[in-house]
Amino acid sequence: MGPTPTLGEVLVAVITARTTTLVELERGAREDAADAVHQYRVTLRRLRSVLAAFSAELEPIAAAAALDLPALSARLRDVARAFGLARDAEVNGALMAERLAAGATPAREEVPEARRLLAEAATAEYQRYRTRAIALLDGYGPGTLQAVLTALATAVGEDVLGSPEQQGSARRVSEQQRAGRPGMGQDAEGALARSIDDQAARVLHLARKAKRAAPADAAAALHEVRKKAKRLRYTIEEVTELGVEIPPGRQDVVEAAHDIQEQLGTHHDSVGLAAFVRSTVRGRPATGPRAVGTMVAFTAGELAGAEQAVQRDALRRYRKARRALRDALT
Repeated sequence: MGPTPTLGEVLVAVITARTTTLVELERGAREDAADAVHQYRVTLRRLRSVLAAFSAELEPIAAAAALDLPALSARLRDVARAFGLARDAEVNGALMAERLAAGATPAREEVPEARRLLAEAATAEYQRYRTRAIALLDGYGPGTLQAVLTALATAVGEDVLGSPEQQGSARRVSEQQRAGRPGMGQDAEGALARSIDDQAARVLHLARKAKRAAPADAAAALHEVRKKAKRLRYTIEEVTELGVEIPPGRQDVVEAAHDIQEQLGTHHDSVGLAAFVRSTVRGRPATGPRAVGTMVAFTAGELAGAEQAVQRDALRRYRKARRALRDALT
């Protein structure tokens, strides 16, 4: 790529690099290598974020190459969700150990038993969800995702080069220009600027909507805010890693959106941990060898209850970041 890369050049590089990474991480996820499930899920979401951010430019090229972009995005979403359940279990186990080590509950002889019980449950959930996620991948057929992604990168690359094989390329570019979309030949920094503006406005809209949500719907509404903020973060990181600068006037927007994602991530993990602890204890029988002692259950309940303070602090910091995003966009 030259000193001022085009959007097409950047997208080819991103899709190609991440597809290569997917192949390596899928092998690791199947073998249960350390952190492979986590990184595989992140890579899937990074790819889907970029495809969504520039879908208007990608759609006509994908269609001309007989590629179904919405179907590809849906598969990336479904596989990421499947591995996400395994990752959530992994996070629950790690956070539980971290909280107990930091003294989230008073020191008593039942703490080691509570730790063992919860660790075993988290590990069992992780393996169960990892197995299901791999089965989902197998159902698509070996290498299917990678093959479609490679074909998409090839189609975009041919469009950028204007190869004779890409019949109708000039017509598609003309159609995009008439529709107000400069296409793959546009400057990548300008395309990133528009994407940041659009996505940040969407994050703020969802944040305002979450503010008005009923208490029973608040957690789900905040999760939507977090997902869109993370999509913006991934889009920015993927594009700027290739030498594209954050456009002028957007740094405050980027920082506020990143902070929103971080604080809501902390909140989401804390809510998940508390729910995991409670469901694990409630799922044990009242009597028999698998029954949980009263004090062990009480210790687990204390651990879950302690997460309320974590959640309050995360929401306080989130509200501050939300105001910062509002100010940055006005």
